[in-house]
Amino acid sequence: MDPALEALLIAFGGFMAGSGGFWVYLSNKYEKRDRERDAYVALLMGLTHDKIVFLGLRYIEKGWVNKDEYEDLIKYFWEPYQSLGGDGSAERIVQLVKLLPLNPERRQLPEIRKIVENLQDGAEQVISKVEKGESKLERPR
Repeated sequence: MDPALEALLIAFGGFMAGSGGFWVYLSNKYEKRDRERDAYVALLMGLTHDKIVFLGLRYIEKGWVNKDEYEDLIKYFWEPYQSLGGDGSAERIVQLVKLLPLNPERRQLPEIRKIVENLQDGAEQVISKVEKGESKLERPR
C-alpha cells in the first residue's frame, strides 16, 4: 500500500476514534436546534389556533362574513395551520364559517360603500315620487 495513503488512513482513523466528543457536540447541537424548532412550531400553532377560533366565533356570532375577512382567515391562518397538521376545534369552526353568507368586501372605497348603502333609499324615493305623480320615468331621447 502507498505510504501516503496509509498515513492518511491512519490519521483519519485516529481522528474518528479520538473525536467522540466532537460527534457528541454536533449531535447535541442539532438536537437542541430541533427542540427549539419544535417549540417555535408549537407556539406558532397555538397562536394560529387561537386566532382562527377568535375570528371564526366572531364571524359566527355576527351571522355573516365579508369576502375579505373570509379570504384572510382561509389564506393566512387556516391553510398554513392545516399544512402543519392542525385540525380539531379550529377545523370545525372554519367549516361553520364556510357556511356563513358572504357580504360585500370591507375594503371598498368609501364613496362606493356610501352609494351602495344609499341605493335602496334612493330607489324608494324615486318610486314614491312616481307613485305621487311628481316624476315620470321616461327614457331620455
